[in-house]
Amino acid sequence: MKCQRFFGGIIPGLLDPNCTYYCIRALLIYWYERSNTGAHILDIKLQPPQSRMRIDYWIGWHPDENYPLANEVFDVCNRKPTTPMGWEKLIYEHGPIVISGMGIGMSTGTFGIGHSILLIGASQNSYETFYYLDPLVGNQILKAPWSMNKDISDGHITYANTDIIKRIQLNYEKYFTITRYS
Repeated sequence: MKCQRFFGGIIPGLLDPNCTYYCIRALLIYWYERSNTGAHILDIKLQPPQSRMRIDYWIGWHPDENYPLANEVFDVCNRKPTTPMGWEKLIYEHGPIVISGMGIGMSTGTFGIGHSILLIGASQNSYETFYYLDPLVGNQILKAPWSMNKDISDGHITYANTDIIKRIQLNYEKYFTITRYS
């Protein structure tokens, strides 16, 4: 996960407001690396929408509206799981999940602005914990208590569709351009 803060956060408050964009890129990098053992990508560039003149391309980026190929590689769930076991099962079946909501992750939800994170794990042990990557922090695994579930929005849970590995293996360059290897 690349950090959405410019200059590594040296100047507080200076950030790219498109957290979902960072989560989608991390999700695609995960699936590319999983389908190509040994590959390690630092960054990719997504195909832009036909028109960059829309405000949501610059602020509040959304995969269905701003990434023309989203419906080929992602599915959207309209209902969030209500138990840690439900989240654990969803992650096991579909891999990492992009979730959004008010005050989730490292966001405070100030000014009524939502935030997106990449959910990479859930535990149903006695601590009932979420594990995630947050574009406000970068490539560091964070955890949150089960109480975060109430802050996750219903109807906006994005994950890879069942054909994503096959599609990316056949022609990944259709979906993104690799800009840096490690």
